[in-house]
Amino acid sequence: MSSPEKRFSRIFAVIDPTRFVQTAYLRAEAIAKSNGAHVIAYCCISEGNGDSTQEKMEDRIEVVRDSIQRMTSLSDDQLTIQVESTNNWRQALVEAAAGSDTALVVKIASRHSLVGRRFSATADWMLLSEASQPILLVADRVSPGGPRRLLAAIKQKPGDEEHELLNQEIVELSHYLGEVVGCEVHAATA
Repeated sequence: MSSPEKRFSRIFAVIDPTRFVQTAYLRAEAIAKSNGAHVIAYCCISEGNGDSTQEKMEDRIEVVRDSIQRMTSLSDDQLTIQVESTNNWRQALVEAAAGSDTALVVKIASRHSLVGRRFSATADWMLLSEASQPILLVADRVSPGGPRRLLAAIKQKPGDEEHELLNQEIVELSHYLGEVVGCEVHAATA
């Protein structure tokens, strides 16, 4: 098994254009600074109802690209910014992560109602079910005064060696991330 440092030579950070503070990007940046990794800052903006001209969409893309550039403290050789527009941003996100050749995807965990989760595929669920690399979902807020926690999802009582090894890798990876970003590590199963 390779060391976590080698796994994180490239990190895919999802930028949410509806948020002012980019918690997921900041977490990816902290991990990158700890081991010299390259970050791909990815943002997909919705084309909306289709009445925007190509020129207006290109202007919106440039505005988003500039705001990402202003927020980062990484050097140009340590950062790639990708901004695109589409009608199906969830699928575009999954495809971009899959084609990114990265070792970790970092995304803010989105809140959804029970009805929303039941009747619509969320971006979080699509990433978790389709991505081949580990996904770090970051909470938007931390309880004041409370410790930051990292929750590792593992399979309880794995019935085969493959799941046993996967559990071990998840726990090792979680401990590494916990050290880098300063979190308590907990394991859970469902």
